Amino acid sequence: MDEQCAPLPPGTPAPDFTLPRSSYASVSLADVRGRRVILVFYPADWEPVSQEQLTLYQDYLAEFARLGAVLLAISTDHIWCHGAFARATGIHFPLLADAHPQGAASRAYGVYDEQAGSNARTLFVLDEHGVIRWSHTCPAAVNPGVDGILSALEAMGATEAGPDSDSLYPTRAQTASRAPRPLPIDRGPDASSPQGEPHAHRPCPPR
Repeated sequence: MDEQCAPLPPGTPAPDFTLPRSSYASVSLADVRGRRVILVFYPADWEPVSQEQLTLYQDYLAEFARLGAVLLAISTDHIWCHGAFARATGIHFPLLADAHPQGAASRAYGVYDEQAGSNARTLFVLDEHGVIRWSHTCPAAVNPGVDGILSALEAMGATEAGPDSDSLYPTRAQTASRAPRPLPIDRGPDASSPQGEPHAHRPCPPR
């Protein structure tokens, strides 16, 4: 991680942002005020550790919701890259594009790695009032997993009700029905060949 990275500490009000999740929808931190929020800053789509980390979080969405939290993931990739990555991996939580200007939201949280030109791998847990209650940064090659997130949420105590996350976590069918129909692509003489096996989710580790 770039030594210049200085993640915001617990007790700091989380800076607001509005970032696109697709060409037709954006998500603002203000949209989820009143809920606990897990912010996941990660280096890049398709990067192996990020792929392992984010698919693990997909497996834990129900547990996060039980603890009253929604999850937003942020990188400097563009929306088209996010869309392809989400479809390939079965991810339904928002992947937000911090691309214009590059890293603006990440810099506000002190997690943009200028040397690498991407986000440092950092987690934040915010309370219902938008205050950072826990944060953790780890090397780009390390998957931080879920234990720290779950411990932070559990330490915050009971929440009155889990969030209504349907609008943030559309099902694959809902996503397909809302998304513009893609243009056909001429893949040449190998068009009938398989495009790769489905991604295998990492099993949830025991707690």
